[in-house]
Amino acid sequence: MWQILVGVTICLGLILIAIYPHRPSGVIGWAVLTLVAVPIVLGLEFIGASALQNGIVARIGKLARIVFGVVVILLISILILLAWKWVAPYFGTW
Repeated sequence: MWQILVGVTICLGLILIAIYPHRPSGVIGWAVLTLVAVPIVLGLEFIGASALQNGIVARIGKLARIVFGVVVILLISILILLAWKWVAPYFGTW
């Protein structure tokens, strides 16, 4: 049980560092951050590992791999921006 609490705390810390100087404002903001922090961190880790280390990507050339990585990063950035628009009303600044 304590491992889950440590993992959630680390994920919350990583997200807070990433969105600095913004912070949750109020109970709803902290609840939203707590609910989305773990899926965001684990999802980004999974996407990075599976997208860039699978067999298909390993067989393509160096330039194609770079282009593929850039496209994946752009798609992830778009998803992050959309998520930020959804949660931004619940955040203030330090």
